[in-house]
Amino acid sequence: LTFNGTTQFLTTTDAGLPVGNATYITLTRTFANPSTYYVFLFYGQLSPTASVTLLYGPTTNASSQTTIGVTNSGESFGQISRSPNLYNLQVVLKPSSYAPWYQYINNSLSTNVTIQAGTALAGTFTIGNGLGYYFSGNMQENIIYPVQQTTNRTGIESNINTYYTIY
Repeated sequence: LTFNGTTQFLTTTDAGLPVGNATYITLTRTFANPSTYYVFLFYGQLSPTASVTLLYGPTTNASSQTTIGVTNSGESFGQISRSPNLYNLQVVLKPSSYAPWYQYINNSLSTNVTIQAGTALAGTFTIGNGLGYYFSGNMQENIIYPVQQTTNRTGIESNINTYYTIY
């Protein structure tokens, strides 16, 4: 999928997507550094602990890098710096309750932070936009599992990496 950063996105109702434990996997490549944010996956609604947003965001310095992270209703965590035009494989293991979230970027643990996990996610599912922040880049993979793929994560990442040669 290719998104232009201004008008292109896909959206639907939740259509039975997981609201408890889940694994979100995205393989993306940005075209340039964002001046605000690029949201490439948004799921949920605008209320506390009721959304998951996978995004790219600007860094706080003038470097040529972008941060990759995930938020849970505005609570941002797990960001690492990456340059544009590179593949980025992001895996987020979301719990169903107050427990650690795990985020891996290109097979490296970015963070494990314990925050309140939203269990009332039902609402909007959008690829390429969220909260008015459009994604500018390519998305090669977008996989959602209804359970945490803790034991299978390395195998899934290895399989994707073998095809795309990310890291």
